[in-house]
Amino acid sequence: MKRLLAIRALRGTAALTLAAQFAATVQAGINDLRITEVNPATGQVEVTHIGATQFTTSSSLPFCHRFNYFTVIPANTTISPGESKVFVVAGLNTTDSDIWLYRDGNFTFASSIITGMKYGPAANVGRTALAASVGLWPSASAFVPAPAAGQSLQPVSIEATRTTNWFSGTPNFGSFSPVQIQILRLADAGSAYVLDFTSPLPANAHRLESRTSLSPDVAWIESSPTVTSNAPNQFQITIPKSTNTNEFFRIKGL
Repeated sequence: MKRLLAIRALRGTAALTLAAQFAATVQAGINDLRITEVNPATGQVEVTHIGATQFTTSSSLPFCHRFNYFTVIPANTTISPGESKVFVVAGLNTTDSDIWLYRDGNFTFASSIITGMKYGPAANVGRTALAASVGLWPSASAFVPAPAAGQSLQPVSIEATRTTNWFSGTPNFGSFSPVQIQILRLADAGSAYVLDFTSPLPANAHRLESRTSLSPDVAWIESSPTVTSNAPNQFQITIPKSTNTNEFFRIKGL
């Protein structure tokens, strides 16, 4: 009898351990969710899984905007690494709102916010200050300008989801990809080079990086030159020549 009880106790411990491991996996997966696109006019909100492990939500994950909690990611939703899922958030304001994804219904707890952003100029809307208090947003007054008609808001990179470095561009729901900055030409103008490129970002959201070798051991050097706009989404930088025989350039978006 004692032996049977011991086996039962061991099985119970193993079950608890597996349950704890499952809960830890789900928790880690939830932390790897990011809002990566928002269209206020249609209410579409894209959420991307940036982690390395597939997980299934054990309970619903609510969205919050201006104290509206009607839309959730349903329980038992499976999300794979790199996958982007699109949800329609009810009642999203078209010109000024916050939008946050929560891990639970504790809406006044900053620790319950997973990801989100604020668009439109009104300060301290909804839970913006709460998100800012834990570094999920720059400040209560920080915002991304509302998108142009027919466009959506997208961050320039996953790292930018906690900043105001979002742009208004053609909707790209269901497949997050970082901003593509394309160099069109590098022309020799005598004492300088003229570099033309396209980008969806504003002029001041670019940095020039240069180096004298393509060797991995040679670091890129970042600078902040004057960027002029020649046409919508087309820009130009004039780069004074140095004494180096070889020079290589690339554009970085902020």
